[in-house]
Order: sequence, then C-alpha cells, then structure tokens
Amino acid sequence: MNAGWFRGLLGILFLSGLARGAAALQFGLPGRALNAAIVAELVGVPLLLAWHTALTRKAVLIPFRPLIATNHTST
Repeated sequence: MNAGWFRGLLGILFLSGLARGAAALQFGLPGRALNAAIVAELVGVPLLLAWHTALTRKAVLIPFRPLIATNHTST
C-alpha cells in the first residue's frame, strides 16, 4: 500500500530532474549543488526505484513469520 506513495514520490523527483536537466541545457549549468541534484534525480532515483521493486518482489515471495510465537487460543 505504501509502495504506491513511494513510487509516486520517486516519479515526481525524476520529473523534477528532467525539468532541471532541460533548464540546464537551455540556460547553462546552474552550479555544483544543482548539478549534483540533477545527477541524483536522473541517476539515483531510477536506481532507488529498481532496488525498491526488487525488495517488494522479494517481500511478496517470502511469507511473513512473526519473531515471537503467539498463542491466540480463547477459553
């Protein structure tokens, strides 16, 4: 359920990287800090999305087992 929100936020970050990249091409490079932001948004965000996708696929395949055994018998 929270995966959709996380992916949506990553999508917004990637789109902002595209906008920054387009502005950098049109007006020139903005400086070191914003260049780092462009790289993080265009390279780091897709890597983070790939990691998150792999993690959620593993979570679906591995059944949940609580660390503490509980006995829910009613009397």
